[in-house]
Order: sequence, then C-alpha cells, then structure tokens
Amino acid sequence: MLATAKEFRLVFDSLSIQDPNYTFKPSFEEWENADVICKLLKVFYEATNVISGTKYPTANLYLHVLLKVKLTLENQHFEEESELNTMVKYMKKKFDKYWKASWLDLCIPVILDPQFKLKYLDFRFKLEFGYDAIGMISKVKNLLHGLFQEYLKLNDNSSDPMSQGGDVDMAINNHDPLASWDQHVTLSARSSNEASIEFETYLSKVPVRRSKQFNILAWWQMSSAEYPTLSRMARDILVVPASTVASESAFSTGSRVLSDFRSRMTAETVEALVCLQDWIRAIANTRRPMDSVHDIILTLEGEETVEASS
Repeated sequence: MLATAKEFRLVFDSLSIQDPNYTFKPSFEEWENADVICKLLKVFYEATNVISGTKYPTANLYLHVLLKVKLTLENQHFEEESELNTMVKYMKKKFDKYWKASWLDLCIPVILDPQFKLKYLDFRFKLEFGYDAIGMISKVKNLLHGLFQEYLKLNDNSSDPMSQGGDVDMAINNHDPLASWDQHVTLSARSSNEASIEFETYLSKVPVRRSKQFNILAWWQMSSAEYPTLSRMARDILVVPASTVASESAFSTGSRVLSDFRSRMTAETVEALVCLQDWIRAIANTRRPMDSVHDIILTLEGEETVEASS
C-alpha cells in the first residue's frame, strides 16, 4: 500500500491545492519516512515469499534470509529520539530473541546444502560475528557430529551384520565365549572408519557452484550411494518446512470450498474437493488460468451427459 501511494505523491499534492477541505496531505517528513519503511519492509516481504514456498525445500534457505534481515536491521541508523529509531530498536530486540533460540538448528540444513556446506558458515559468521564466530562454528560442528552419530546408529541397527551372520572369515566360534566380542569390535571399527570417511569427504569437497536450477533433493538422491548416512539426514531434515504459512494457506482453502450454497456438504465431499483442487494446481508447466473446482466438475458432468445422450 505504501509503495502504491508513493507513486501518487504528486496527486496528493495537487488534491490539497484543488480541494481546500482536504487536510490529510502527508508532509515531506512523512513521505521520507514512508520511503524508509518501504525499503525496510521489502526485505521482510521477500523473506516471507522465500520461506513460505511450497514447490521447493525451504529449510536450507531460512538462515540466508534471516542473516539478510539481521544485516538490514543493523544498517538502519536514525536520530536517537525519532519514531523510526524506536521502531527499529524494538525490531532488533525481537529479532535477537528468536535468533539466539534458533540459529544453531538452522545451520544444519545449510551444511546439508552442497552449494554451501560448513565452509559457508565459517566464511559468513566471521564477517558477521567476528571473534564470536569461532565458538559458534564449534557448536555447529558438535551438533552436526552428534546428529551424524545418531543416524549412524540407526543404520547399524537396521542392517546389523552380526544379526545376518557376518562375514565368512569372522564366523563366531561357539567354543570361545569372547569370539562375539572380537567380531563386534572389528565390525564397529570398520563401520566407524567408513562413516568417518563419508563425513570428512563431504565436508572437504568444494561446494557445488550455485545455480537457480539446482535441485538439492535430486542431488542427494544421486549421491546417496556415496553418502548413505548423510543422505538419510538430508532426506529427513530438508523436508521440514521453514514456515507454517504454507500449511495455514492450505487449510484456508476451506473458505473457498464452503459457501452459503454449499454449507451442507459432508466432510468427505469437502475433503475430496480440497484434494482435487490441490492436485489440479500442482500440475507442472501449466500456464493457463486455473479454473475453480466447481467449474471443472460442471464441465465433467456436462460431458458425461452428452456421452449418455449420444
């Protein structure tokens, strides 16, 4: 609304000249404040569009937009007693509260993005946080390593070589009560070495060159043989949406399905209509305007009537 109003600034000035009763003309200072607020809110608008997407993973994008918002707020400088200064101070205070509570968890999806990995966090945190970056990176590494070990245990439990008999040359000697322990130590050392190689290999490789066409889920699917444990982590972590906006908008479609003329539909019918509408909108590469579900149903019913009569 402010961006649209700015385009009609001369119209407001002209109206105040032509109509003596018009006393709501914004002052020069108010127009200047509107310009500043527009630039500030644009960052939040763009961030909201990114993290509320439904056609791509958003977990790995959240930290990027938060850092952009953080940098924008820190670069705002106003007079000490101005209203804008009070507003930005309150925004910074609110932002810092949520940043301290969430920054560590938001780093993991970025590391699982082969376009950035841990090298990006090391580079960016040093620019943003100076000497504090060393401690922050250490916390990220500890969290990532602990998470990796948890997934490694899941892999061992789901495919335990001992439960399948193990290798031929490592068969358990029934006459030696410690033979099973020897086998367990050998297998644990082997799996730990392989896991360590997987972990270090991924982090040490040069990040993939950034591209708008890059599909992170497809990349992990193709790399699952090389990074079996990390690919499981990526599969579970990257599917988590960064925002609840998408879920809320999905539920709000009910208001477009139910109306004064459809208020007596059963729950099964409403569910079918919502699902059908979602499936139709998900059709890829469609450029035609999306018709309403009601119109589509009427069209299908008309075609069935014609076929029956013929």
